[in-house]
Amino acid sequence: WSFGAIYAIGAGWLIYYAGLDWRWYLASCAAPSWLCVILTFFIPESPRWLLNNGENIKVKEELIRMANWNNVSMDVLRGRLIEHEAVEENK
Repeated sequence: WSFGAIYAIGAGWLIYYAGLDWRWYLASCAAPSWLCVILTFFIPESPRWLLNNGENIKVKEELIRMANWNNVSMDVLRGRLIEHEAVEENK
């Protein structure tokens, strides 16, 4: 919230002194929202959501990708932790 308020004040100040009208201010305040809408298509699903929807293979792939990104060993998951049978047993 704080960043949004600071951004709106800064955008308003710049647009006012640039001699532009309210339409430019509205467009500049809406731009971050459009950026969020576009970026939602590139954010992967969480492993919890995938697991709840029965996509166990994608869960394993996503966890491996996250571990590689964070330079963490996947030795902990070498077992039945995220296998289909283990998930079905715990439901």
